Amino acid sequence: NVTVQFGDDTTLTAALLNGEIDVLYNLPSAEVENVEAMDGVSDYKYEQMTVNYIGLNQLTESLSDLRVRQALAYGIDKQALIDTVYGDGNAYVCDDVFPSNHWSHSDNVTVYDYDPAKSKELLEEAGYTMNDATGYYEKDGKTLHLTYDMSTSTDGKAVAALIQQQWKAIGVEMEVIEQDFATLAYTKLLPGEATEETTGDSFQCYTLGFGVEADPNEYNEYFSTSTGAGSWNFIHYSNPEVDTLIEQAQKESDNAKRMELYKEIQQKINDDAPWACLFYGTTCTGIRADLKGFVLHPSSANHYENLYYEK
Repeated sequence: NVTVQFGDDTTLTAALLNGEIDVLYNLPSAEVENVEAMDGVSDYKYEQMTVNYIGLNQLTESLSDLRVRQALAYGIDKQALIDTVYGDGNAYVCDDVFPSNHWSHSDNVTVYDYDPAKSKELLEEAGYTMNDATGYYEKDGKTLHLTYDMSTSTDGKAVAALIQQQWKAIGVEMEVIEQDFATLAYTKLLPGEATEETTGDSFQCYTLGFGVEADPNEYNEYFSTSTGAGSWNFIHYSNPEVDTLIEQAQKESDNAKRMELYKEIQQKINDDAPWACLFYGTTCTGIRADLKGFVLHPSSANHYENLYYEK
């Protein structure tokens, strides 16, 4: 029998340490040292094929401007997020939408290194002026204010607080909106439980992790110009050149040629900055030391049917 238990990070970690549960998937980074110091508990780490990112809704007036999206990307100190929240070896800076450990990844893409001066320059090019009294940029009398939707988690809240500070430093006001994953997914990103299309009012920014499967074909769902009820292109990103390249990659059977096509796709998507990429995570799974048969899967889709205790 397999029993799945839900709860907050602290409660579940305590349950693992007390022997009340056998496996804790996605152990919070703050708890890793506690688990490693305990007898009777083991932990397994591996680099995820997952991109943690901020999606930018291009139906939002301010985010429809490429310069604003690029300014936001330049305004995030990704290494500081990792050092502060996750620690050494638990996450890695992410510069593009294709995971670094996936065969389709390319190192030759536009990189948005932390550059707050560049952020401000881009915002001013986009017509924003600084209100010295508030410390935020304005345009047409409106403060550059963005909402940031997130699924509640201990690490996620810490990351959000840091990004909020970093964006404030470049003159962007950020409002954090926390909710459970189901609310984020089925009222914001797939409204009406996927029966309605997202609009500029659905959300402005959201953060999630995207785990690519063996074949990057699924990027078609996120980045091709396909919108409507149930579309995974939540942010209404559209680039006809990317559409053409994705279609060519789907039809191409030669992997070397597909790789070249995906390199072009990555470059164009990064140039357009529909996502502000943050980091690749390292998943840590805690298990009881005497539990047998546990095998890590690189896609995070672990299998539990072969777990057992020796009698």
